[in-house]
Amino acid sequence: MSAPLAQCEGYQVLAYDGLVGDVERPLFPPDGNEPDYLVVRVRGRIRGRVPVVSTALVLAIDSARRLIWVRGYRDRIAGLPEHVPLAI
Repeated sequence: MSAPLAQCEGYQVLAYDGLVGDVERPLFPPDGNEPDYLVVRVRGRIRGRVPVVSTALVLAIDSARRLIWVRGYRDRIAGLPEHVPLAI
């Protein structure tokens, strides 16, 4: 199941109760080629949120339809801690 996660930018993320948002990008560990987190752009927010979702929550992936189902509810997923890029 992990291989498609490495190239899942733009996939829609669906929770138990509907659409959460779109994958902005996967996050990879320093020594790995499989992502351990997904940065998700949440829809329907005035100030937009970009929570970091663990790939351990992924239930299924449909590469043909560009969909990822995750374990949890929309509000809970959208409320996860946000991705904050490092300033270099």
